[in-house]
Amino acid sequence: MKRLKIAILISLILGALTLFVGCGKGEDLAAPKQLDYNIENELSWSPVENARGYYVEIINVATGEDQSKEVKRTSTKISLSFLAEGDYEIRVKAVSKDEDAKTKWSETIHFQKGYETGCVYTLINDDTEYRLARYGSAPATIYIEDVYRNKPVTEIGQRAFKGYAVIENVEIGDNVRIIGDNAFYGCRNLKTVTLGESVSEIGVSAFQSCNQLASITLNEGLTTIESSAFTYCRALTSIAFPSTLQSIGSHSFSDCSALEEVVLPDTLTSLGGAAFEANTSLKKLTISGGLTEIPTGAFARCQSLETVSFPEGNLLKTIGGNAFRDCFKLASITIPEGVETIMASAFYMKVLEEWDEDDNVTLKLQSALNEVKLPTTIKGIGLDAFYGTKIYMDQLLTDVAQYVYVGDWVLNATASLKSSLEELTYDSFKEGTYGIADGALKGCQSLIKVFLPDSIRYLGNGCLQVNEKIRIFETTEDSKLETVGAYALAGCQILTEVMLRGSKVKTLEEGAFAGCGRLDNTEENILTPKSLTKVGKDAFANTKLATEGIDASGIIYAGNWLVGYNPAATITSVEVREDTAGISDYALANCEDLASLKFAEAGELKHIGRGAFFRCMQLDLLDLSFTNVRRIEDYTFYACTSLSSVELPRLTSIGRAAFYNCMELNKINLSYAVVTTIGKNAFAGCINLETVDLGNSLTDIGEGAFYQCSGLKEIRFPGTLTSIADYAFFACQGLKEVTFGSQITKIGNCAFVGCTQIKTLSFSGALKEIGDYAFYDCKELLTVRLNDGLESIGDYAFLGAEKLVEMKLPGTLKSIGDYAFAYNGALKMILLDSAELSLGESVFYACDKLTVYTTAESLPKSWKTWWNSSFCPVLWGCMVSKDDKGSYVTSIKAGETWIENAWLPDSLSAPERFGYKFLGWATSEGGEVSYSTAEIVNVESGTTLYAVWVED
Repeated sequence: MKRLKIAILISLILGALTLFVGCGKGEDLAAPKQLDYNIENELSWSPVENARGYYVEIINVATGEDQSKEVKRTSTKISLSFLAEGDYEIRVKAVSKDEDAKTKWSETIHFQKGYETGCVYTLINDDTEYRLARYGSAPATIYIEDVYRNKPVTEIGQRAFKGYAVIENVEIGDNVRIIGDNAFYGCRNLKTVTLGESVSEIGVSAFQSCNQLASITLNEGLTTIESSAFTYCRALTSIAFPSTLQSIGSHSFSDCSALEEVVLPDTLTSLGGAAFEANTSLKKLTISGGLTEIPTGAFARCQSLETVSFPEGNLLKTIGGNAFRDCFKLASITIPEGVETIMASAFYMKVLEEWDEDDNVTLKLQSALNEVKLPTTIKGIGLDAFYGTKIYMDQLLTDVAQYVYVGDWVLNATASLKSSLEELTYDSFKEGTYGIADGALKGCQSLIKVFLPDSIRYLGNGCLQVNEKIRIFETTEDSKLETVGAYALAGCQILTEVMLRGSKVKTLEEGAFAGCGRLDNTEENILTPKSLTKVGKDAFANTKLATEGIDASGIIYAGNWLVGYNPAATITSVEVREDTAGISDYALANCEDLASLKFAEAGELKHIGRGAFFRCMQLDLLDLSFTNVRRIEDYTFYACTSLSSVELPRLTSIGRAAFYNCMELNKINLSYAVVTTIGKNAFAGCINLETVDLGNSLTDIGEGAFYQCSGLKEIRFPGTLTSIADYAFFACQGLKEVTFGSQITKIGNCAFVGCTQIKTLSFSGALKEIGDYAFYDCKELLTVRLNDGLESIGDYAFLGAEKLVEMKLPGTLKSIGDYAFAYNGALKMILLDSAELSLGESVFYACDKLTVYTTAESLPKSWKTWWNSSFCPVLWGCMVSKDDKGSYVTSIKAGETWIENAWLPDSLSAPERFGYKFLGWATSEGGEVSYSTAEIVNVESGTTLYAVWVED
């Protein structure tokens, strides 16, 4: 019995083995299919049934080196990141559970491993681009590549290489647009940097404290250098700025102590404060012709500076405070014509004090500045603008001179004269004296009478301030005085007689006579001559006018100007006097109860000042139509939130934020006016403004002029307007109809963002540029008719126009920016027929129905690598023609690569032509239709297809 059990057991075991061997023996495994790799360099393939693993053969084409790998689990992918850069042949086969089974190799594919720096990258912009995020295992010399894992590297991130001492040389790829904030901050051994051709912005402190940096090559196309970008780069001996540069930020090159010459290009329009401060080796400087201002401290403490040049035709208006402070070796300077203001301490030079044994002090000059030529356009010179210079101190410290002059301007008086001067007469100054600088005669404590010489045009800020004995201030009928500066005679407590005679006085600046406690409106005083056009804020504050000159309604007058109100009174209604010539700056500002304002119909009102009715939140109806006012100044009706109606006179301009946040304002009619300028944010926040007639004279509309005017339904631009500023109609959600004037050449950045009700846009032949985000998120936009002559469409310009179905691009286009038409999901066809066209990244991203027709035979160099990141179908090599309605496709020749990305039979959209219907494709010119657009993917190579059109 026992032997029988053993025999049965052996029989079962042998049967099982036979069955097992019979099942596995000779069962061959199929070859893996769908071998492919992705942008992350990850190889994958389809699984093979019964495989216990896979063998990946990897052969280096150049060296023959075998770097094969075995995948011992059921995974069907492997990372190829371990490979060095180079070309490889790769194939895969399955590994069987049965050693005797046969396996088959997959097809062989070619793989190219690109060069990688060892840096760490992150995907940006909807995963279409890379940003270099941080330092990895990079060597001392770094090349930041154009493309990483088949996508462009467009940014160097913030703090990417901050503080790494190992880095010595950097070459930046041609796709990089932005070098982020602090990107190379503190790389103390960095010696050379070469920028690629696409860099447009260098971020804040990007190369700060790279104190060994001796050379950097800046590319054409660079527009912005942010603040402190190269601060403390003390080995940098020279730098050539590109002709495209527009902005240099504050402190951007401060303390670059080896820099010897700076030439600022004429394209530069913005220069930050202290931009080149303490460049102690700087000897020669050429100022940009495009700058209107040299800002505060821009070239302060450039102690070796010898020459400052200004190009002909420059736009300079202002030299800022401390701009050339302590530039000791500067011996002469010619300030160009056009400059109007030299601010406080602009050319201030430090004077050393030396003390002897008896505590006597001697002043030792360090400045060489002995020659200053001022232009005839100067209107103001700030306090201590030239103090410490040789030309200034030689006069101040002499026993002979009484007044200190630079050019025809009085800058100061000697100490002895200030202590003894009792009377300024018409011949006190030298003949032709043009102006008195800020603070020049402050502290003349014995001065009683001022009879101003006729030649003087400008009294500077605080120039006679707090001279407490002055009783009389007079000018003659022949006086050329134009401006009394801010606080010019403020604090002259016993000043009782002011005679501003003559016909030139235009401006009394802020606080001009503030604190002159005895000054009133007596007949002996002429405070507001007929020539006056402006009275500044608080010009007569704390005078006798403010206590005894208040009328019955609580209003304060100076002469025939309304200059304030009694804050203790409850003022609900004001009737402006018939003889009132003007209303001063901020005269009725914050008059909380003022609801009614009436003007005499036969009155003389000509001038309403800046902020005159600022935050008069109860003011409702206003009729200015019969006044002689020609300008609405900045902030005049700012936040008059109850103002529902305003009748305007024949204006010439409307100032900045003039009607800002007038939320009840419903209508603006300029049809009878000659308004040429509407200022920045003029009507911003007027959410109930429904109707605007801009008239027929407008030439300039400011940034954000109608920002968030959500009730506005229609706008017509006159033929005189040449540009629409940035943000001009931002978030005007109710805007449905826009009529563009015939002379508009530019539509600014974000001009119509969020105007969700606009359905049709049609542009004139003058338009050259559509700015970044110009029509972003215009969701209801159906039709866009672009003009011949248009040259550029900015980044994101039409992004989000999800219903756009009809648009033709003119052949004059030279550039289309990043994501310009992204998310235009209804758009079916675009024709690109400009030979000079450049395309940005992801221009047609998420345009799921779009087919691109183009005259280009293959990808042009001027098109970014990922211009078509959504893989829209493309038909290359189209032939086009043109009629009075635009360009259209006439024919195309089939070839090996003539169609791209036609994944599905119905993925191609037919071409379009204004006024015509497309019937199909013929194989001969003028022939019958042979193919639909869906069928042309199967056309034999070499066949020419002709578009068949019929008038619609």
